[in-house]
Amino acid sequence: AYVTWTRFNQFFSPTAGFVDFPIMVSYSDNGKRWSAGRRISGFSPYCVATISGQPNECDLNQDSYAAAAPSGKVYVSFENFNTVAQNQLMVVSSSDGGNTWTNPVKVDDLIDYNVFPTNSDGRDTLTGCQLRYSVKGNTATDPSDASGNTVYVVWADNRNGTATATNTDVFLGRSTDGGATWSVYTVDSSANDQFYPWVAVAPNGRVDIGYMDRFDTGQDVCQYGFAVSRVTFPAGTVTKTRVDTGLSNLSNSRWFGLNSRFIGDYNGVAVGSDGKTWSLWTDQRAPVAGSTRTGQHAVGAILP
Repeated sequence: AYVTWTRFNQFFSPTAGFVDFPIMVSYSDNGKRWSAGRRISGFSPYCVATISGQPNECDLNQDSYAAAAPSGKVYVSFENFNTVAQNQLMVVSSSDGGNTWTNPVKVDDLIDYNVFPTNSDGRDTLTGCQLRYSVKGNTATDPSDASGNTVYVVWADNRNGTATATNTDVFLGRSTDGGATWSVYTVDSSANDQFYPWVAVAPNGRVDIGYMDRFDTGQDVCQYGFAVSRVTFPAGTVTKTRVDTGLSNLSNSRWFGLNSRFIGDYNGVAVGSDGKTWSLWTDQRAPVAGSTRTGQHAVGAILP
């Protein structure tokens, strides 16, 4: 088992300053004992903006996610901020049980800098909303590839929108050579925002991505449902299915105000041995006793 996190180290005084946010990893023998944390975010020629680290050190990072392949190879994706403009999605891997790690390989730019409106807390949000937003999703490996060389990462950024009219779309990174090179596929570029994506891979290699979708609701109100897109390779064919039973309206939250700033930062998708897709997300329609406003609950759906 592997667990990853960002270690936030910073120090400021009138005469000195230090900032260091590496990705850390610890691994275990079935959870009985855990190794000491070690930094794995490494060095890359794409890490060009240095504050406190060495040249090309990738030491400003967040949002890591690990996934192990059938061969035992483990991949960790994360967002890196050692850039002069847009941030970037990086992946490192280990083929020897976490003893050694590759330097990070860039998957793609993450278009999330200075392209979003801000909410009342000063955080990125979507047009017409107050929810806090980040673009990065998770990592998943292909159980049908015994070599362990097929791996995926997913995200939803605002490359097709603006800070005044967001249009976040879902993208999928795919590598079939163990993370050495990557191809990027558009999963959903329909109008309005698709956001908070999560990826899982079926036993036969089909790739399933679940995400919140504002559909055709416009941007005067903040409403969303949930969709699952299935991608089949090598063609990269996408089939989208809406799985919610009604839109959630963030303008009437009992717990988070008239335009909720918090709806959970991610969703969940898993595929069973029978190929069925299980989705989990936050729904805002639950009645609350003694209130005219609605509550927030985790709900799910099964797609055959």
